[in-house]
Amino acid sequence: MTTPAYMTPAEFAERIGMKEGWVRSHLDTIPHRRVGRFLRFTEDDLAAFVAKTAESPEIERTSRSRTAVERRTGAKAGVR
Repeated sequence: MTTPAYMTPAEFAERIGMKEGWVRSHLDTIPHRRVGRFLRFTEDDLAAFVAKTAESPEIERTSRSRTAVERRTGAKAGVR
């Protein structure tokens, strides 16, 4: 049996395009393991996180969500 290759939080963060601090603050939603006192991730953890957070093209905007332009201008959605 082979030991899985472990990634550090910095390596995991680089792979998903985020900062290490973001990874550490979102551990409640990211599969991970502790090896002694060290936080580590496997390729399976990475794949599970990516699959879990992939956006579905069928998601529709709710009436409460606003576009970036609406946030910048203070305009309300649907009001002209």
